[in-house]
Amino acid sequence: ETRKMSMAVCAAEIDITLRRVEVYRIDGSMQEALNDVTSILTLLSTMTHVDVVCNKIGSSYQKICAMRIDVLIEMNRFQECIDVMVEQNEPKQSIVDVLSLQLNVLKKTSNELYKEGALQDAVTGYTSALRLLLAARDSQIDLSGNNNAQRHVLLANRAACYMRFVPIDARNAAQDLEDCVSMAPEYIKGWTRLVRLYTDTQNVAARELVAQKGLVHHANHPELMAALKMEEEEHGRDENSSVVENVVDGGGGGTSTCNSKSKREPTAEEKVEALKKMMLGL
Repeated sequence: ETRKMSMAVCAAEIDITLRRVEVYRIDGSMQEALNDVTSILTLLSTMTHVDVVCNKIGSSYQKICAMRIDVLIEMNRFQECIDVMVEQNEPKQSIVDVLSLQLNVLKKTSNELYKEGALQDAVTGYTSALRLLLAARDSQIDLSGNNNAQRHVLLANRAACYMRFVPIDARNAAQDLEDCVSMAPEYIKGWTRLVRLYTDTQNVAARELVAQKGLVHHANHPELMAALKMEEEEHGRDENSSVVENVVDGGGGGTSTCNSKSKREPTAEEKVEALKKMMLGL
């Protein structure tokens, strides 16, 4: 009889705590929610009739474990989530499914936030998605079956947010895009976005170099070609304005003039070809 009363008291205590966890999750007090659900699981681990207690509150040990995983996911504590699931001997596919679902949510939500102009929130979402991919990689969880598991795309999307900041966050945008084209040179949006960034920030030398490198992977791409043409036109204007009139004493009081011009600037095609040879070690 005493044992039954003790189990009833434990069940009531757990039920109250679970209700409190739900309230915490609603108001965003996630650390408190995690603390409570962890304390419930700790208490259950000391009991011999776990199923009986859980039945009294209309739940199960598995559901409470799943609640802890959900809380960790909501907190973006992906490595902990993976560790907990491994500790619980969850099948690897279950871990893949949990992470893939959250990755899809983060990508979709961040894209929507970007379109709505909620740029800082979108950056936060893309950053969380990148952290999820990092945790999966470190734990050797293969998410390659998910089309959203593309780090270079997330980097390019986050960079697009930085480029719309007022003032523009050029440093972070450049870092993301440089990483993007480095890991996935076949992704044209990384190159074109980087060209636009350097155009907007008037970094002519960087724009030219990026356009040249991009054309090695995307020959004759119109936007990259246009970036090099722009450089040629700007150089031509500078060259014309640099023609100077030198006045020299001719000995008889007269003067003579001479024009100085630099050698011809290579065309866009020639620059790309030279870069290809350099990269091939020719």
